[in-house]
Amino acid sequence: MKKTSKYISVALFSATLLSITAPVVTETVDAATMHMVFEKSKQSSISQDRL
Repeated sequence: MKKTSKYISVALFSATLLSITAPVVTETVDAATMHMVFEKSKQSSISQDRL
């Protein structure tokens, strides 16, 4: 009985931790991707201006 409650506690803790960290990681990756896309578009517009 104690092993079962321990496994349930670990599973709930893991699910809670995952639900907190997953959105933060997703937003960080999304922000980094948007920044990279913006920088590339800015560089391409600068190079087109020189032509």
